[in-house]
Order: sequence, then C-alpha cells, then structure tokens
Amino acid sequence: MIKNTHFLLFALILLISNCKKEENKSFILKGQVADARSGNAMGNVQIIAEQQLLEGGSFGGFYSEAAKGNTTSNGEFILEWDNANIVEARVTGSFEGYITRVYNLNASSFQPGEEVTQNLSLFPEANIKVRFLKSGVVSNATQINYRFENADFDCLCCNNNWRNITANYTDTTFTCRVYGDTWLRYRYEILQAGETVFMRDSIFCTRNSLSNLTVEW
Repeated sequence: MIKNTHFLLFALILLISNCKKEENKSFILKGQVADARSGNAMGNVQIIAEQQLLEGGSFGGFYSEAAKGNTTSNGEFILEWDNANIVEARVTGSFEGYITRVYNLNASSFQPGEEVTQNLSLFPEANIKVRFLKSGVVSNATQINYRFENADFDCLCCNNNWRNITANYTDTTFTCRVYGDTWLRYRYEILQAGETVFMRDSIFCTRNSLSNLTVEW
C-alpha cells in the first residue's frame, strides 16, 4: 500500500512538472514575405502578431500586440511570445510603398513549443485619379454612370459599385489607392435624351505612381 502511494505521488509530481514545462514554452510563428507581383522575397518588412485573450471566462473583443519583428534579407521571420489562452489571432505585414496586409490565423493551431507557419504576400501600392469633365453643352438631364470592374482598393471610399454623376456636376474628381502594377478595367455609360452610350477600357496603374484618367462627356 505504501509503495503504491509513493508511486502515485511520484506520477503526480511528474505530471505537474510536465505541465509546468508546457506552460513555460512559447508560441512560435514563422513564415516568409514576398512581393505579390514579382514573387521576390522582401527584407525588413515589419511583422506584428496580435491576439485576443480569454481571461476570467470572457474576452474584451480587442487585439493586443503579442510580438513583432522584421524579416531578414531573404524575407523570413520568426516571432515568439508567452503562450496564453487565445481565442483570436492575426498577423500584419507592412512595408513602405506597399499596402499593409492582415492575415487571420487559426488560434487553435497555436500549441506551446510548436511552430505555426504563415507566409505573407504584399501588393505594391498605386493611386488613380479619375476626373469626369463635361466638355460639351449637354442637357442637365444627362447622367454618366461609372464603375471599376476588377479593382482591389485599400480605401473604404472606393469600390466596384456604380457611381452616378449628373450634368449639374461639371467637373468631378476622386482619387483612390489601388494595388499597383495592375491593369484596372473600367466602364461607363452616358444617358441623354433616350440614348445610352457605352464605353469600356482599361488603364495600367504603375506601382508607387499616380495614374490620371479623364472621362470627357
């Protein structure tokens, strides 16, 4: 009976010791960052890992920084931080001249001491300025409808929905931040006196540049 008690006590101590070792192990996130257009590795990209924690049976619903660092010259990164009871996780990559990108991670994939791999790709940024210029004498009933067809925008004010502009606005301009090195397709239609004129075209948006597009009507 005494031997059995000693054995159980030893097993319990060993189990507690192993649990403490697991608690002391860190979460590990690694990966590589590449240019989304060229596929080339990107060095010195800032990487930030964030998490939402479950504490006291609830979580605040906001992200806190878990770890951050920069990629090496070959685009690789590795982040480590104290393990915790996380319910949400994400990683962000940012670099000057590129559009910041956020990747949601599977929180359950993080286990103490085990590596989680998440590669990132960043798109170069560009800007496009679109100007609607009424160059002729047209009826105020005239309307032009305009939309992009394949745009990936970085701003909430721009999307692929139709923009409706009446002749009351003789000169209208808007600027949007888009993914660079992309052929941006657009179309517009001019409605006047029961007649509709359709037009479809595209413009190449070069990275780190402002592309100007003027639509005369």
